[in-house]
Amino acid sequence: MWVNNILAVVIINDEFNQLVQLLKIEYKVKDISQPSNFIRMAIKWDRKTKILPLSQSHYIKTLLSRFNLKGIYKYTISMDPHANLAKFDGKATINKKKIYSSAVGDIN
Repeated sequence: MWVNNILAVVIINDEFNQLVQLLKIEYKVKDISQPSNFIRMAIKWDRKTKILPLSQSHYIKTLLSRFNLKGIYKYTISMDPHANLAKFDGKATINKKKIYSSAVGDIN
């Protein structure tokens, strides 16, 4: 099995060390320490406030360009911290699956 990237975020460093040791049993592991980017998501860890802001603005700009949507209106929408996310029920049209696969495929 081949895994390209895994991002582990832990509060207790000992938990991270245990995770790495378990992964090393089965896989070749390379620790690149604190990342600034992961799957086109910018990461800026603020150790003082213990806040982990994530940004996908570069990824979104890439998708907008790819689908010729550069001139659309931009809105900032904060996610409701009390929102309950539901698992996808598997019901999607073939066309919607192709659109999603095409958009997600741009990650690489």
